[in-house]
Amino acid sequence: MSELLNRDYRSELGQIKCPILVMGALAQISKYEPKETLEANYKNQFTNAPQTRFVFFDNAKHFIMIDDPTGFDAALDQELSAPGAVR
Repeated sequence: MSELLNRDYRSELGQIKCPILVMGALAQISKYEPKETLEANYKNQFTNAPQTRFVFFDNAKHFIMIDDPTGFDAALDQELSAPGAVR
């Protein structure tokens, strides 16, 4: 875990060829910054991986699958049923 937290992998994201789904929890941190700023920050981190799709959850604080299980399941179902999805 320490190695993952101490290394910046953003420059290597372009090597990933499969679709990437990033789920962002906004409820807790949106108290301090505008939602648009937070979403832009997430997207900026994945500029080297244009195949990335983002789903943001306004009601989730951290653990999206616990804080917004219905939204999490719907986003996951949509991603897995999309054309070209990795199964």
